[in-house]
Amino acid sequence: MKLGILTFHSSYNFGANLQALAVQSAFQKHGVDVTVINFREPAKEAMYQRMVAPEQASEHENFFSTYLEISPVMTSPDEVEAFCLEKLDCVVVGSDAVFRLVPKYEPRTLFERLIGRKTDSAFSTISDHVSPYFLNWQQHRNAKPKKASIAASAMGTLYQFLKPNLYPQLYRAINDFDFISVRDEWTRQMVSRLGLGRQHVEMCPDPVFSLNKNFNIPDPEMPSHELFNTILLSGRFPKPWRKTFVDIAHAKGYRVGNLPNPENSYEFPEADVAISLPLSPIAWYQLIAQAAGFVGVRFHALVSSVANRKPAISVDTPRKLSISIKRRNKIYDLWKRVGCPHRFYTMEQISRTSAKQIMDVLFDENDLQRETEYAERAKDTFTRVVQEILTLVS
Repeated sequence: MKLGILTFHSSYNFGANLQALAVQSAFQKHGVDVTVINFREPAKEAMYQRMVAPEQASEHENFFSTYLEISPVMTSPDEVEAFCLEKLDCVVVGSDAVFRLVPKYEPRTLFERLIGRKTDSAFSTISDHVSPYFLNWQQHRNAKPKKASIAASAMGTLYQFLKPNLYPQLYRAINDFDFISVRDEWTRQMVSRLGLGRQHVEMCPDPVFSLNKNFNIPDPEMPSHELFNTILLSGRFPKPWRKTFVDIAHAKGYRVGNLPNPENSYEFPEADVAISLPLSPIAWYQLIAQAAGFVGVRFHALVSSVANRKPAISVDTPRKLSISIKRRNKIYDLWKRVGCPHRFYTMEQISRTSAKQIMDVLFDENDLQRETEYAERAKDTFTRVVQEILTLVS
């Protein structure tokens, strides 16, 4: 049986790379012949090349060639469709924000157009057609290959404001899937409503929760930093708050360091440990696994912390004029599932909260027990979803 994975594997983004590896490893663990479909959208490729330094980009490219079983490069949806129809028995879409769309009539988008603000981000281009990640092909359900999604996300898409011509296409595409799982409640709601309730939608944790179970990290990838008593910060924290946090950490016997993201290392002068780019995705994951705790930005930094039973507090920077911020936020959604929604802060909120209070929340014993219990449930649930997908082609 030949199974293809269609996801954002080639993004210069640590979380995107790790989730692709985790999905591949989970299916390989069941003896499946897996190929990661090497779909590279030109606009997204160009965006990452502008955002990420060449040395860091090389780390991601090396990750792809070393750890992923990738197909030949494809740059158009037609190439992807032809490859899947000819070569595969099953196509699995996800994880990550593969169901994300950019509405034309979203209030913020209309406002930005009104004031003449332009962006060249591939993630801000209005969706004039259904994304290829919806597998919107001419062949119908029950034909080969089977179609499934695993922990897919819509990244908070305001689906109520899409262009009208997209709704019938999305209805058809959604109902042509043989199996759909999503990773957050907003996406479950979107898929269910756009499919008019005809498609059963399962919840599935992010694949990175299963990475330790299904993938053996080789020794050369282990970082050189000793972080067992180091709290990692990631984000643009106000300097006075950051300095106070470091002082309180020192008083409690901890060091403080920075956790980079591909486009920014977030280094700061008060740090006891300075971690610089370039950095491989696996080394980044191992930094979190070794650390005493994490406070900062990014969804997969949170997932990696909880998966490794490390205390974490998430900080997000939602866009102004956003609607239903918490309802649509993937980080807040995950903390709710863990049972600790109070561990979600906006940057504005955390700057108004004392560093001492953040430190107390970070190491709260009851919360840490909830994190541990959720990590076990997430790993088991993800395994069950993989097994359900495999029944499609068994």
